[in-house]
Amino acid sequence: MARMLAIAAIVVLCVVGAAGTLLFLAYGLSNTPPRSVAVSRLNDSTVVTMYESGSASIRARSREDAYAALGFLHAAEHGWTMTLWQRTARGRLSEWLGEALLPIDRLTRRLGLAAFAEAAYLDLPSEERRLLDAYARGANAALLRTRAGRAREFSALAVTPDSWQPWFSLSIDRLFAWLSATVPPEDRLKEAPRELRDFLDTGDRLKRLLHVHGFDAGLAWTFRDTAETVLAQRHVTGASAPAVYQPVELAFPTAGSLAGATLIGTPFMPAGRNARHAWAVLFSGSAEVVATTRDSSTFPLQFERLNTIDGDEHVLRFRREAGALYFQPDPPSTPWIDVDSPLAAAQPEDGRQAPPGWLVRWRGLDSIEDATAWMHLQADGPAAFRIYEGDGLIMYRDGSSDVLGTPRFVYEHDRGVAVGNNAWTHYAVERLDSISTVDTAPQGTPAYFDDVRSTWASVRAAGLIAEASAATDPIPLVREALTYLRNWDYSYDRASIAASIFDAWTIALRSAAPDSSRPDSSPPDSSPPDSSSPDSSSPDPSAAEGTGAAPDARVAGDGGGSSDSLAAGVAGSPSPVRPAAYVALEDAVRTLASEYGEDPSQWRWEQTQPHRYHFPLWSSDASLAVDLEPLARTRYAPITLQGSGHETTLYHGPSRISGGAAAPSRFEAWTSTARWEAFNYRSRRFPVHRFLGRYLVSDRIPDPAAVPARGRVAYTTTLLPD
Repeated sequence: MARMLAIAAIVVLCVVGAAGTLLFLAYGLSNTPPRSVAVSRLNDSTVVTMYESGSASIRARSREDAYAALGFLHAAEHGWTMTLWQRTARGRLSEWLGEALLPIDRLTRRLGLAAFAEAAYLDLPSEERRLLDAYARGANAALLRTRAGRAREFSALAVTPDSWQPWFSLSIDRLFAWLSATVPPEDRLKEAPRELRDFLDTGDRLKRLLHVHGFDAGLAWTFRDTAETVLAQRHVTGASAPAVYQPVELAFPTAGSLAGATLIGTPFMPAGRNARHAWAVLFSGSAEVVATTRDSSTFPLQFERLNTIDGDEHVLRFRREAGALYFQPDPPSTPWIDVDSPLAAAQPEDGRQAPPGWLVRWRGLDSIEDATAWMHLQADGPAAFRIYEGDGLIMYRDGSSDVLGTPRFVYEHDRGVAVGNNAWTHYAVERLDSISTVDTAPQGTPAYFDDVRSTWASVRAAGLIAEASAATDPIPLVREALTYLRNWDYSYDRASIAASIFDAWTIALRSAAPDSSRPDSSPPDSSPPDSSSPDSSSPDPSAAEGTGAAPDARVAGDGGGSSDSLAAGVAGSPSPVRPAAYVALEDAVRTLASEYGEDPSQWRWEQTQPHRYHFPLWSSDASLAVDLEPLARTRYAPITLQGSGHETTLYHGPSRISGGAAAPSRFEAWTSTARWEAFNYRSRRFPVHRFLGRYLVSDRIPDPAAVPARGRVAYTTTLLPD
């Protein structure tokens, strides 16, 4: 017996030892920085504290040292992300991943993201240049002297991070300016040359590669009650699992305290507060496509050389001037433009119809920068942006506020003001009028952040339901769908079946009436539409579709109806009434049934519109490089969580009605005049490098956190002068 127990004990010890060794080899050593790190040209010792909540604090003796510590923090925590972004902006991805990434490199080289950033850095005022220099020195201390430079992503590709140059931050800022810029939709570019359409398609591919998009769904608002005024904001950042923002507090004598969300790879804060004011800046911009009759030779011809991982060299040839990219028309075999085309205004005065060239105009196509505006906002107050639109809100300690930039949508509700750039957002803001106080949920989050009731659905659903209900002899599945819809409270919560039906119905209505109004059209004015009367200019997609036919309209053929009803019509019985709304609803339920089964209990919103998060580069397209495929299917495979919320609710969630790639990733923050010291935020984290980390991510809405942070400390690193 003793021998058997001894053998059993040895076996257990071997298994435990093997498991420990396997975990160690699989997940490697901790990337926690050492207790102290030397940073070149640091003026004094500076302390960086990272908390388990994901936020950090920096204690420095000068502003320059604080920004050096911020560079160190970003590189220590997000070294792979910021390196990927800067190499994307510099057009050097194909050097790591091969020719599959050449189109992306050609795009960013053509835009001059790196070239213009480097030129803009040289023209910066000396103070801004010193801060970017300090940030770069801190980043290099982490990337080149700690385990951050040996992160798993670098090891998987067998590459090392680049030495961080001060202008890299400007190139990342420029990259995000392009990613957030709206371009004309494809249906307006039918006459554009193939080269231009391919260029814009590659821009969409770039967003899918990085999984950073959907910025126009951002929203900022103020809300006041008798006790306080709150500046609230949500920043939609696409479908990226890795963080886009790093919450941090920077404390140094001349500022008192500066806290907010920094864009990783830069020292810039889209959301934050200092001792005097709080702000929310929504990433927004625009690019336009226009025809030109200018001779192509008037645009400077430029060349870029690109190298791939195999050592092959490729030459990119293009024409660009300050503010514009030129695109050659298609060969002469392409028909010239019609005299009735809107492009006719671009034709020569002598009446000749020469095929026009085409221009992409964007502010970023010049050696300008927004570093000055960012730094000024973080220190003194708002300043004019030059590449971004600079849309947002600023709130002062007394509760007063100002609109920043020229947001597409400005709405003064009963208790404050809201701004946004998405036609759906005014429906979300309408809900604020029904909220009386800044009540907080048990976790300390303002209640409106979790509100999933849609004003848009409440306004539009009733008329559509009445129209569809006028149909005779509906199929059983439609009858059941109408029951769900009649009992719906217009909330896009996880369990809602009616929410799934209504969104599918909206899409079917749009398909039946493609020329009707679309959600991305401009709001008719700065106030929500009057729910008491239909508005043909409303951006709502169902407003026109739902009234596409009179309630007694009859649809010839089967109309999606049953074979029994068709047989009755042939026998001389009255044809069934099939209003347009009913036909679309039948299409919608058939689509849901084909995707999720005929049992409507399987059509819950959390199932039909889950939140799916991706890892930039790794889970976008495994075919980009053979070496990515194994990890793209395991550690970096997309993470799917049950979702709630909608494009039209205060709690944002993706929906198919808006088109484009789903964007569940968001960063939410709020600052109160009653508790000014706290910059509160909420953001989902994916600790995939921890043991079973990807499988332990909760579907539950993340708890709020605050800067300055309190709670468990992950690590503390003291930066010392080198």
